[in-house]
Amino acid sequence: MKRTFSIGVALLASISIWAQWDLRFDPNIPVTRQGIGLHLAWAGGLNYSQVSEIDLNGDGLKDLFFLDRSHFSGQKPVILMRTAAAGTGSYRVTRDYDNIPPFNELHDWCLLRDYNCDGKADIFAYSSAGFAVYKNVSVGDVPAFDMVKFRVNSNYVSPSGASVWANLLISPADLPGIADIDGDGDLDILCFNATGTTVEYHKNLSLETYGHCDSLHFEVRNKCWGYFAENFNTNAVTLNVTCPFNVPNPEFPLGDLDAMPETEEAERAHAGSTITILDLNDDAVMEVILGDISFNSLVALYNGGTVASAFATSEDTLSLRTT
Repeated sequence: MKRTFSIGVALLASISIWAQWDLRFDPNIPVTRQGIGLHLAWAGGLNYSQVSEIDLNGDGLKDLFFLDRSHFSGQKPVILMRTAAAGTGSYRVTRDYDNIPPFNELHDWCLLRDYNCDGKADIFAYSSAGFAVYKNVSVGDVPAFDMVKFRVNSNYVSPSGASVWANLLISPADLPGIADIDGDGDLDILCFNATGTTVEYHKNLSLETYGHCDSLHFEVRNKCWGYFAENFNTNAVTLNVTCPFNVPNPEFPLGDLDAMPETEEAERAHAGSTITILDLNDDAVMEVILGDISFNSLVALYNGGTVASAFATSEDTLSLRTT
């Protein structure tokens, strides 16, 4: 009897182990709440996510790509595939791409942008004291990416005019703004500086240097883009600040302004701020929306200048509150 029991336990254990290998993710299992179908119930939820668009399967529809720093499965992407359906059924969750390099290696932050103007979204992702760029080399419905830079550099210009090439520093807790700031076709970058109060403008000189937009050739052209400063302890913003540590000939120069507030905390590194670049009022000049890790509201800064002279003239702190 004891021998029969032992064999039975061993058999059950082997069946249990074998069954684990047969598990499959099936987002089609229906989930309802009070009789209403929840089409994305198996997505797992999102807390601190960064969202981008990319056509992963080559069907011409933009899919949604999220990297959530607090996702239940770790810092892995959550991918929603765009479908031809309308309403809540217009997206479906998939795990088919979880192990596509570098999706399975991403951490801290990731934004998908087309840097080489080939119509396919490339990957900008935190690496180490900066960010890496992966070129989209997908063919048809098979996504693939090649690393072109592990740590992107920028030419940092000092107030004296001297310069040094160094890693384009972006904190792992921050999220930079990546967009065509000056309208020349290549992607530029806005990010908070090391002290975390002013925003640096890293101009991409790909067009100027090579005549095309498929390179990553950055230089600091303004250390106080928009001439505003964020408070060291809150998400409050001061407009009209000077920039005594700026480059000799900033890309977007201004005249005399109010002095930047000086505090004993000036050497503290900033952490946990996000920058979103977009044209809020359709005047062809880029504005920014700032987020902060400690606050549930956003700050929109309106650019009252021009493409050649960015200048934050007003802010909106009431219309952009999150929950």
